[in-house]
Amino acid sequence: MKTEVISRLSQGGQSVPMAQTISKMDSEISRLRANPTPGNVAAADILQSYRGQMEGKTLAQIEEIRSEIGSAFKGMNVAEPVRDAGSRALQGIYGPLRGDMANFIRANGERRDINRWEIGNRRLADGFVELQNTALKRAINKGDVTPETVSNLIFSNDPSTVRTLYRNLGTEGQANARAAVLLRALENSTTDGVISAARFGTNLDRASTQTGILFTGAQREAVSGLQRVLDATKRAEQASANPPTGAQAIPIIGAGLTGITGVASIGGLGVVARIYEAPTVRNILVALNRTKPGTAAERALIDRYQREVGALLEASTVEQNGPQ
Repeated sequence: MKTEVISRLSQGGQSVPMAQTISKMDSEISRLRANPTPGNVAAADILQSYRGQMEGKTLAQIEEIRSEIGSAFKGMNVAEPVRDAGSRALQGIYGPLRGDMANFIRANGERRDINRWEIGNRRLADGFVELQNTALKRAINKGDVTPETVSNLIFSNDPSTVRTLYRNLGTEGQANARAAVLLRALENSTTDGVISAARFGTNLDRASTQTGILFTGAQREAVSGLQRVLDATKRAEQASANPPTGAQAIPIIGAGLTGITGVASIGGLGVVARIYEAPTVRNILVALNRTKPGTAAERALIDRYQREVGALLEASTVEQNGPQ
């Protein structure tokens, strides 16, 4: 977005008035020379050389100079005193520089151009800040953005890491992240094929960093609905072992959950995500979360849940293995 605006407004060769920038550069150069330490003098000389390049330039040329100024005070070949002095000076210069560029865009561009340029700047800045995150920087610098790395970041105890990763995932990736949290909680709650409702709740509590960021609104209610499914399973098991007089046991629905872990090993997180992100399943779980436990309405919703998940599991199995 930013490049498109700059390129188009530079085609006519019109120069950008840089009065604010030049004035601020002059004051910063004077300030540095007023305290002539070796670092200040060297930084002032660098700024002076760029100050002379500011007049009579197109928007694209100004953008190139802006980038070069920042790079001039970085790198191993720049002494630390020069780097520090130059970086402090640039903090004061960048504002007027952006202001001169913005004024030119407003005066010469289309109405939407200033918004596109500003949004582009903000997104680039956000991306730079996010790259300061050690885990993300290490993964990207190593080219190690594997499923295992992403999984480690999702299950990080640092909320900023989880939030940054989630924000930069696409819609499918966000669904897979939620599926990963649910699947891990289910797997860690299962012994000999039996899922413990209490342990599932405990595991979700332990993943509060993830659930608080990855699940919002209806998604969070659906997770609570899933807990209700497990609670109903536990009640059904207890009722089967010692049924009260005249009571009808709630159907056992554990297969709708354990089947998920099995199909995940075949089709991966994408299969789990498609099932639990399906509007029909989510709507059932949300409704279940709002229904009184032990009622006929709860039993009806659990029956619907079991049928819907069963159909989706069957469809996923056929998709992976072909029709039997």
